[in-house]
Amino acid sequence: MRTICISVLTLAMALPVFLSSSCGGESPPEQDASVIEEAPSDTAAVIEEEVPVPPEDVPGTEAPSETADGPQGSWDTTMGEMVFVVSESGEITGEYPLGTVSGTLDGHTMEYTYAEGSLTGDGTFEFDENFGSFSGVQDIAGTELVWEGRRI
Repeated sequence: MRTICISVLTLAMALPVFLSSSCGGESPPEQDASVIEEAPSDTAAVIEEEVPVPPEDVPGTEAPSETADGPQGSWDTTMGEMVFVVSESGEITGEYPLGTVSGTLDGHTMEYTYAEGSLTGDGTFEFDENFGSFSGVQDIAGTELVWEGRRI
């Protein structure tokens, strides 16, 4: 939490200062006008308020990443939308319009096999540090096809 101090200077000698202990929309208590004191022009009121600071604004901390747990979820890829599922054993499967992929993750690199009907082969995806995008290749009979994606 960060403390913010706000100084309010009185603009005129005749400006009455109303202090009330009410908050939350309640009406301030009735006061006798003869008891209200005028504040001198050089008086400053200081208001302290605790304001939550988002983690990304605090040096040395990072906001928790929604995607730091791996590739599981929906992706927009050059081969159409793909949905990755990660099993308890760590195997990753993905389905996309033309077929499926199945593989394992080593750090941010996924080596996989794919099946598109009777066409099968291997490939590799390299995920960015937050698992928000990937770039890779699919080997189709000796020809590498670039395959990229971003989380949706």
